[in-house]
Amino acid sequence: MPRSLPKISVIVPIHDTPGNILDECLACLTHQKYRNYEVICVDDYSSRIDTIEIENQYRKNFPKIVRLLKFKENFGAAEARNFGFNNAKGDYCIFLDSDDVFSVDFLSKLYERIVENDSDLCLCGYSLFKSSKDEKIITNRVDLNFEFEDIQGREDMLIKIPASGCNKLCRTSYLRENNIRFQSLKSDNDMYFALKSVLCTNKICVLHDCELMLYRFNTDFQISANMNPLNMMSAINELFLEMGDLSLYNNAYSMIAYYSILTGVFEMRNCGIEDNARTFYNSFKKAFIETFPVFEDERCNLYMDYWRKYEFESRWFNDIGDYLKQLRANTVLADRLKDFNLPIYVWGRGKRGNAFELWCKDKNIYIEGICDKKNCDLGKRDAFGIKIMSTSYIESSKGLIIATNHSIYHFLSNIADKIYVIDLEVFCPL
Repeated sequence: MPRSLPKISVIVPIHDTPGNILDECLACLTHQKYRNYEVICVDDYSSRIDTIEIENQYRKNFPKIVRLLKFKENFGAAEARNFGFNNAKGDYCIFLDSDDVFSVDFLSKLYERIVENDSDLCLCGYSLFKSSKDEKIITNRVDLNFEFEDIQGREDMLIKIPASGCNKLCRTSYLRENNIRFQSLKSDNDMYFALKSVLCTNKICVLHDCELMLYRFNTDFQISANMNPLNMMSAINELFLEMGDLSLYNNAYSMIAYYSILTGVFEMRNCGIEDNARTFYNSFKKAFIETFPVFEDERCNLYMDYWRKYEFESRWFNDIGDYLKQLRANTVLADRLKDFNLPIYVWGRGKRGNAFELWCKDKNIYIEGICDKKNCDLGKRDAFGIKIMSTSYIESSKGLIIATNHSIYHFLSNIADKIYVIDLEVFCPL
């Protein structure tokens, strides 16, 4: 009796993944609770003996699950994924990396969710980890704590969904009908796939579980360890060229633009080759920045303004999030505080507020107290020795309130005429 076709195809590109790490990955994938699936391993011309031995071992020990396809030369992870996809037999497919780790419930929960909702895509979160001896250290959990209906069509939609193939179970026919593939790039080769797969449908569901997949990071053999924003630009450019086909969302252009600005800044800051970062900065400025729309998000608008005004050599993007450095470079704020000659209070206990406290310590400026809207730890002192006070007390203090962001500033400016307030974000905006 012929064997029935699998419902899910799991595609795993492999190139010289260390044997112990590949073993860990394939052990997870061959012991899933859900049983009607196939694992397509595509060996991209590996030369490591331990890699080849593990591949052959799993093909031999799990012949009903594992298929091993081999390239006779090195084509790259994107072509390996595409080749595996061309050979996929499942109604649904997912593209997983050979160094990650998966819960035994991984496939069953994704499959149950996507079938229940009759979706083209099922998204899930993941946990970032790094190995230390025999221990897995979780460093961050990326939880998709929203329903797709809440974010669809918003300008920040794409940035909220990690641009990876690993966190998306996809309907195979949907990908084939829309010609959604991976780009042949050395890095960011899954960005085009991930973004286009989201832009071509609104039949998307979300699985609220970030413990099903452990995503390994910061290893020497990972492609993502060598970022090149020029590859990101290739993905974005291809999406813009296909805008006419991405008609499901009227604001698709804005969504791609928003995503490309934030991701471009991140990749420039993490690019190890300065010439690549410089070429990207100048090319992106000429090709896109001048034509991008105005966003609701003030941060994106600010980044665009800096991109337009400054040359690459200013390295303004390296100061993003370094509020203390921005305050130290400012020559106006200290004089503004002296002009008021009032007791100083800080409203907001986040990173910008912390930077202001350190800056005041450098300048020998005394802060009476600090607060935030949660009103926690009242009467205690924070890490900088500043007394934590209630918002109601600081409102009535008749002092000078340092609002640590625009939102707090606008709130305080509207609640009373006699409150003196300075918008700190103006002085350290990035």
